[in-house]
Amino acid sequence: MKLEGQEGQEDIDKPTAIDIIGIWNTSGLIVANTNKELIGKKMPDHYLQDVKTKGSHFGGFENDPLTGENFLIFLQSIRDFEDNQFAGAIILKVKAHVLNEVTGNTAGLGETGEVLIGQRDIDNPTKIEFISDLRHTNNPPIVTIGSDDAIPVQEAVQGMDGEGVSVDYRGEEIFAVWKALPQLEWGMVTKFDKAEAFAPATKLRNWISVIALGTFILMFFLSLIIERFITSPIEELHSGMRIIEKGNLDHKVGYEGGGEIGKLARAFDVMTAAVKQSRADVDKKVEEQTRQLEIEKTEADKARKTAESMNEVMSGRELKMIELKKKITLLENNIIEKPDNKDQN
Repeated sequence: MKLEGQEGQEDIDKPTAIDIIGIWNTSGLIVANTNKELIGKKMPDHYLQDVKTKGSHFGGFENDPLTGENFLIFLQSIRDFEDNQFAGAIILKVKAHVLNEVTGNTAGLGETGEVLIGQRDIDNPTKIEFISDLRHTNNPPIVTIGSDDAIPVQEAVQGMDGEGVSVDYRGEEIFAVWKALPQLEWGMVTKFDKAEAFAPATKLRNWISVIALGTFILMFFLSLIIERFITSPIEELHSGMRIIEKGNLDHKVGYEGGGEIGKLARAFDVMTAAVKQSRADVDKKVEEQTRQLEIEKTEADKARKTAESMNEVMSGRELKMIELKKKITLLENNIIEKPDNKDQN
């Protein structure tokens, strides 16, 4: 399906990292969804409460309770343009491989090195879950803040940056550099095993220099990538959605960038235009019905006035008939009395 006025652009129905776009009602029931099988199902109450109170929700990669898969989930409230009351929510789910394509590159990190990202569990802030694929396990562990494992990611999700020798999620000693990403409430760690670094003693200094330099370069570019391709577009899209949420359907998100966010922004502009047209059609129908009611009211007034006039005429005729009957009766009485008088004479 091609969007009208967007000839030459990519087809938005082609497979993308966007898994689902949907709409909830005020009770959390899915009333529209790109996955028709989910229509009618109910989303968790804590999502709905978050959107009602904050207007939006972004918790990083979360486990979808309806599918059991991890997604990058964005929620934005919909409000009535007349009274600004909560009217529902829009949900966008992005597949996890978008992030893994960035963190999964282990070039220059040896046999044990990896880049990982963690975030606090939305339901239990004392727990940390890994939202990127891990190199050494297919079953990511849940880390408890204050435990002896995964110290770098514990500090990173609490807003602390650092580097040095530490312990990873396997309990292995590692060399690591960690950084907090407060805008997303994530913690990023780049690490490799200490045993691997010390195995060839003659290469230790080179390893430290290369890994340290590679780590900082990787984190620098990764931060730029996240800022440019994820954070900034999302903030721009979020800002546009808030303007439209307040009732300004003439506003367009207008994000011209590529990638999945760009496609979403253009699709959202098309959806807004459709809502505006729908509202215009409703206003037109209301106007036509109002005009028809005025015509019918005018006709009814004319009919009422005609009926009143006829009633007045009929009332006048009845009065005249009564008066005429009185005169006839009086005349008859006079005629009857006169003969009697003659006989008496």
